[in-house]
Amino acid sequence: MEVAWWYGALADARPTIEATSSVAERIAFYRELARRIACGDHPTQYYLAVVSPQLEALFG
Repeated sequence: MEVAWWYGALADARPTIEATSSVAERIAFYRELARRIACGDHPTQYYLAVVSPQLEALFG
């Protein structure tokens, strides 16, 4: 049974979310994160160092 019509008829449209960084920045972030995971070079600390300021700005 096709349900796409129901979603379009009953659900409110989601607002468009703009990315806070460019595609190149996100690629560089995930590349470095993957490298750190593969090498065991403290990936959690890197992730938190990058993401924490953004979360603080949004929800702080």
